[in-house]
Amino acid sequence: MAGFGTSFLLQKPITKASLINCIITSVTTHRFFIPSSCIDQNWVTMPNEISQQICKVLRLDVGDAVIVLDNSGFQYTVILSQVNPKTVAGKITSKLENRAEPETKISLYQALIPREKFETVLQKGTEIGIDRFVPLETKRTLIKKNTYGEQKLTRWTRIVQESSEQSERGFIPEIVSPTSFKEAILEAVKSDVALLAAERESSGGSPGLLALLENSKKVSLFIGPEGGFEDSELEFAQKAGVKLINLGPRIFRSETAGLVLATLVLFSTGDLG
Repeated sequence: MAGFGTSFLLQKPITKASLINCIITSVTTHRFFIPSSCIDQNWVTMPNEISQQICKVLRLDVGDAVIVLDNSGFQYTVILSQVNPKTVAGKITSKLENRAEPETKISLYQALIPREKFETVLQKGTEIGIDRFVPLETKRTLIKKNTYGEQKLTRWTRIVQESSEQSERGFIPEIVSPTSFKEAILEAVKSDVALLAAERESSGGSPGLLALLENSKKVSLFIGPEGGFEDSELEFAQKAGVKLINLGPRIFRSETAGLVLATLVLFSTGDLG
């Protein structure tokens, strides 16, 4: 029983369902986000794309267990009863609340940067626990928001979904269409606190984060492109109510800064465990 961990031993009473779930989730179990329409009471029918993956790539079989999530915050353990290239289906044996989501909801306003770097932010930011991504056009971004269409958003959505499955999250972060700096600022100041990383800012810094984040459950973070924000943008943000903060004596690349700041926020609010 030691292998099940202290948290399992403290559960009372130990039911058959909780025992089965503990055994299943204590080993690597494949996880899939599916539309809620695929769940009918205690029965799950996988979408075609996932059915193909289960059957032809993962080569799972009848009797194998998977975990499915419907983006509602719950996760369902499913024992596969039917596995073939056309249909993969199974019975739900347990339903549990996913506890991997941070209470602090972070919206990351990330300046548009080259594709691979931006996608790294999406992937790693999802793993850290960011709730929402807003691609941002600033005066110094070389990539403009009008160059992004539905195809790009579809690709980004796939990236955060796969990262959510890998990191065992209960929700898929939201990705919105690219927006302008001014529109983003006016939206962000409606959250509990909005922070903008400014490398030359003398005030703030990570030691002061705790005071800034007190009683804050919705946090907006702004990260600029290579070269940072222009002075006029910093002035506009400050006048709107955004707090400027530096991240220490070293200068981070754009794709690193947001991940560092999001981690600091979640650590400061106790959301990293």
